[in-house]
Order: sequence, then C-alpha cells, then structure tokens
Amino acid sequence: MSTMKFYGLALLFAILLGLQIDPVFGAQVPRAGDFEARFLEAEESQLQKVQSEVNLAEWNYETDINDVSLEKSLTAAADASVVESKLADAARSLLKQEDSQSYLSKAGHEDTEHRRLQKLSQMNAGSPADARVRRRLQEIISEMSAIYSTSTDPKGRVLDPDLNEIMEQSRSEHELRTAWTQWRDAVGPRTRELFQEYIKLSNIGAKDTGFQDKGDVWRSGYDMTGEAFEKMVGDSWDELKELYEDLHCFVRSKLIDFYGEEKAVDSHGRIYAHLLGNMWAQSWDTLYDLLQPFPNRKALSITKTLRRKGYSPKQMIKTAEKFYLSLGFSELPSGFWAESMFTKPKDRSVVCHPSAWDLDGGYDVRLKMCMKVNQEDFMTVHHELGHIYYYMTYRDLPAIFRDGANDGFHEAIGDTINLSSFTDSYLEHLKLAPRNAKVDEQEKYEEGINYLMSVALGKISFLPYGYLIDLWRWDAFSESVPFDDLNERYWQLRNDLQGVAARVPRASSKDFDPVAKFHVAADVPYMRYFLASLYQFQFHDAMCRLSGFNGPLHECSVFDSKAAGSRFREMLSKGSSQPWQQTIAILTGNSTLSAQPMLDYFTPLQAWLKEQNKGSTCGWSTPLAHFSEKAVPAPVKQSRESSVSLFSGIGYGILFVGIVVAFATTKRRKGYRTISKRSQ
Repeated sequence: MSTMKFYGLALLFAILLGLQIDPVFGAQVPRAGDFEARFLEAEESQLQKVQSEVNLAEWNYETDINDVSLEKSLTAAADASVVESKLADAARSLLKQEDSQSYLSKAGHEDTEHRRLQKLSQMNAGSPADARVRRRLQEIISEMSAIYSTSTDPKGRVLDPDLNEIMEQSRSEHELRTAWTQWRDAVGPRTRELFQEYIKLSNIGAKDTGFQDKGDVWRSGYDMTGEAFEKMVGDSWDELKELYEDLHCFVRSKLIDFYGEEKAVDSHGRIYAHLLGNMWAQSWDTLYDLLQPFPNRKALSITKTLRRKGYSPKQMIKTAEKFYLSLGFSELPSGFWAESMFTKPKDRSVVCHPSAWDLDGGYDVRLKMCMKVNQEDFMTVHHELGHIYYYMTYRDLPAIFRDGANDGFHEAIGDTINLSSFTDSYLEHLKLAPRNAKVDEQEKYEEGINYLMSVALGKISFLPYGYLIDLWRWDAFSESVPFDDLNERYWQLRNDLQGVAARVPRASSKDFDPVAKFHVAADVPYMRYFLASLYQFQFHDAMCRLSGFNGPLHECSVFDSKAAGSRFREMLSKGSSQPWQQTIAILTGNSTLSAQPMLDYFTPLQAWLKEQNKGSTCGWSTPLAHFSEKAVPAPVKQSRESSVSLFSGIGYGILFVGIVVAFATTKRRKGYRTISKRSQ
C-alpha cells in the first residue's frame, strides 16, 4: 500500500476515532498494526456508548409512552446508526489492507481481533448507503408496524387481547372464522403496497453492503455459507416432520369429532387454520381440553397454588433466580430490583410485552413485564431470566461479542430452563405440586403422556410454521416469485409444510396474509425461533447427562446441578466471540444442529400417537403446485399407510407505533423481547 494511500486511511480513522495526528505529511502516521489496536480500543468505547444511549432511550419509551420519549428514542437510534455505519466502513477498510492482515495473523490476534473486525464490518449489513433510501426504508417498516399494532376488526377489537382471546378460548367455528378473517382483512390490504416497496429498498441495502438480497443478509449470520445454512435447517425439518405428522393426524381426528368433517378439514386432509387455537395456527396448546390423552388424570396447573400460597410477582422472580443460583450463577444485581418494571403502572402507558434488557453491557440489566400471579407468568419469568443471565455471563467480552452465539441461542436459553422448571421434581421441591406417593406405574405413565402432549402442542406444532416464514421471505427477497403471486406462495407453503388451509378464500388481489404476523410486518427474522426449538432440547439433553440423570428426558430437572451449570455457564460466556459450532460443542460435544434430542424427548408420546392413529390415513395430499420455478422445500409426505388421501374422494403482546426504534437497533440492542409463546 502506498504511503499516500495509507496516510489517507490513517487520517480517515483519526477523524472517526477522534485521534490527534499532526497534519504534516508522514509526521505522525502510525504503523498499520498500531491502527488495528487503537481502532479496536476506540471501537469498544464508542460502541458501548451508542448502545447504552439507544437502550436507555428505548427503555424510557417503552416504560413511559409519550411523544417526548418517542422522539428521544428515534433521535438516539438515528445518531447511533451514523456512528455504527462509520465503524463498519472503517472495519471493512482495515480488513482489505495487507498490513492489517500481517498484524492480525500474529499469535493471539487472528481468532479474536480479526473476528471483531469481521463482526464490526457487518454491523450495517443490509443498510442502504443513501441516507434518503435508508430513512424511507425505516419509515416503511415503522408504518407497517403501526398498521399491525393499531388495526382493529369492524367492532373496534384489537389483536391483543381481544382477538387473541377469541382464538384461544372460543369453540364456535363461526366466531373463530370471523375473527381470523377480519384480522387478515384489516392488516393485509393496507400493508401490501408498502411491503412491495420494502422488498425493493431492502434489496438495495443488501447490494450496497455486498449481498445478493435481504435473504442473503439474514443467512450470512451463522458462520457458514447461506447454502449450508439452508441445507442444515431443511435437513432438521426432514427429521422432525414425521413426529409433526403424527401429532397433526391425532389433532385432526379430534377436531373432526368436535366440529364435524366439513367444518374441520378441506378435501385434501388439511386442518382449517382458524380452528387451531391461535391466530397463526403456530401453537395449539389452548386446545388441550379437547386433546388431553387421559382426561381422568388431572392436568398440572399451579396458578391456584401460587395464589393460595400468597406469591407476589417479586416472589415469582426470586423463585426463578434461585433456579439459576442452584446452577452456580450469581445473584441478580441490586439495580435489577430497583430499575425493572414488574407490574403495570397505573399512571402511564407502557409496553407490557415481556422483555429482558441489557442497558450497559451486562451490568445494568432489567426486566419489563406486567406480571400477574399465574402459571404462564411463572414460566415466562424463568425464561426471561435466561436472557438476563446470558447478558451477565458474557459481559466481560468486547462489546461486539456481547450477543448470542447466533440469534437462535438467545431464544433457547430460557426455554432450556423451562424444560426443567415445570417438571414434577422441581415443583415438588417448591411445594407447588406435591406428588402422590402412592401413584402406580400406569398413573405415572398416563400423567407423563398428558404432560408430553401439553408440551408438544406448544413446541412440535410450531416447527413447520417456524421454518416456513423465512422460506417465504427468502423467496420474496430473491424475487423468484412474482409479487402478485406471493400471497399464493405463502399459502402453498402453509398447505404443504404445515398441513393447514384457509377456509375463506385468500386469492383476492388485495389479500396479503403474511403481514398479519408481527415479525413479517416489523422486519424481524424468524428462523431463529426454529433454531431455538431444537437448541433447547440439545442443551437440556446435555445438561441432564452432566447432572447424572438417568431416565426419560421429560422427567429431568437440572435444578441444583453444579456440573451441568458449570458447563452451561462456560458455553454462555463465549457470547458471539467464536463460531456457534464451537460454542455449542462446549456443552453438547456436538458442533451441529441436531433434531435427535427433541425426538428422544418426545419418544413416549410419539409411540402413543402412533397407537392412537392406527387405522387412520395420516398426512395430506399436495395439489399440483402453481409455481414451476421453485418447488416447495421438503413437502410432507401424503401418508405412511396409503398413497391415496383419506379425503381425496370428498373433493404478541402489546405492540407500539414506535417500532422503528427496534428496527434501527436490530443488530445493536441486546435487549431481547419475550420468548413467551406470543413472542413467536
């Protein structure tokens, strides 16, 4: 590199980092290696500063919604975006310099500083270079989010709690169909044209930062090629789809019994989506009363016990903290108890959606919830503390590494703990659900199947939905499907992978159903939830083995296992400082995503389901695809017993308008919104 070129680069970095360099040519030009060291040192303070400012401004907005706090949040996000873009540009320039490569190749540098520069260079990945385009993209995402969060049905009912409660509690087919249809009619037509512009501008940003399209940006964050990532998640789904099909078959038969065949399924054997207890048919746990395998066995519920024992929200948090303490984690800091929001204030508007926050690099950590004393919030707080302890465990890393090994990790940590925190042994320890000492083996088996069914209705039912949302968006971003056909493509994926259908035709030129899901409207990647669904069982399986547990995985609780906790903490301490494949191997001994622990966990339930499904033709038929360019990935097979379908002969949370803050800080903010079922 020429002296003039290097001096120009030096001067650029000096301006960026605030370094003092004599303007006389050559007088104060540091060596290239010194630049990397000084740049990374300055990056640390600058990145921490802008992250803290944005996080605090957003916290203040979500805990006191008003025009002033919103404006401060937007301003902080915009200011941070400028700083981060400069840091990313500088990091990319350094990575291109031969001198920097010679410095970084020195012992002790290659695996840390080089990765820091790489991650810094990707901070603005997908962000348009033109400020006007960037602002317009943010405006579109904000407007789509606002439409989502403010839309109502013709009676003025909002999604949460009004329409969600109908979907979860009603057993009237007509009422469910009406709520389901009106929500999509309220959101889709108003968002359709915005989404078309969003695709265009997102792809401009992707190309400006060296990617083919926005889907390519999202697939780049997993320490592997995009093609390898697609294959990994596709192979995992292939391993799990038979278990899903077994559950689908059982649920379908029960819904036919309840609603009648004509109202429950279409002519291809696909369940009508509005009947599955959730606005998006992604979680079926609210149907448990219709699906409980052994109705004579009382379902486990601790809400009444919690209230009878006088639990308060703070006591529920203290109980969850003790679980983490039993694994060797430290106590929550005093600031957590002083600054968090545990219950809904009476004097101001707030965002009640549960979330865990890291305001300053793992020291000022907070929880935001509008807690009630019930079973769901008991589980949610065990989950949310998983984020908090992840923040605290990797807080000594450089700022750019204070994040999950990949986005699926942060979503999986609390879910891993929840697999232990609702077991009989743990609840018995808390005296929340004492076991009957005289229970016989048959009773134990039936209670176990009931419990596994309750878990499967939340976790197995989610798998195809968690997988297909980003398959659809990858198609949208690649423009391999014409925009006017995207709604049909969405339903093709849902028909073929999920085995659900819309009873009300969704073929109108105005219909655009994907944006009736928050994450699509708000530009939030979704494959992380599919990954987390598998990671949590990998983590749980490994921790149970480390604890010395020997028995069915669904009976294992790692509470008070220092051996499991030590390895768990070691994994969390790595943050994103190394490829996730190395990090997961610390706990599991396996450097890949694996579906096997999930299959092992549900083995007793799957055997029971297969017995119940005998004589039934499971699966659903797949009509000829409309699209010839791109076939649906890994379609579910029609049936394991017959090539002819049984039916072939018949013919979250309160959301807010200022979501642009979340968009502008997606890669920056370390506060992860809830992992409770409504966060997905």
